[in-house]
Amino acid sequence: MEKSSFLQSKESVLSKLDKSSIGKWDKKIIPICKKINEKENYYSSSSCSGRIIIMIDQEKKGEGLFLFTTHETVKFEELKKEIEKILKS
Repeated sequence: MEKSSFLQSKESVLSKLDKSSIGKWDKKIIPICKKINEKENYYSSSSCSGRIIIMIDQEKKGEGLFLFTTHETVKFEELKKEIEKILKS
């Protein structure tokens, strides 16, 4: 069976070296990134423990890519409401 373009993209992105300015993942965020990356339909390529981004699966960056982004502390219920809004649209 052929891999979907999403799974190919996920594999490609996660196999690359960390290109962040510090060159490694934030220690605080590693456990949740591992849990996300274990899921078939999700992955995290970012390790900033101070940012949340929800984005669509798209080949190239462009208009409408980021559906939600914040560097602020977000309570789980607030994030859940944002996800529900996205799923309805």
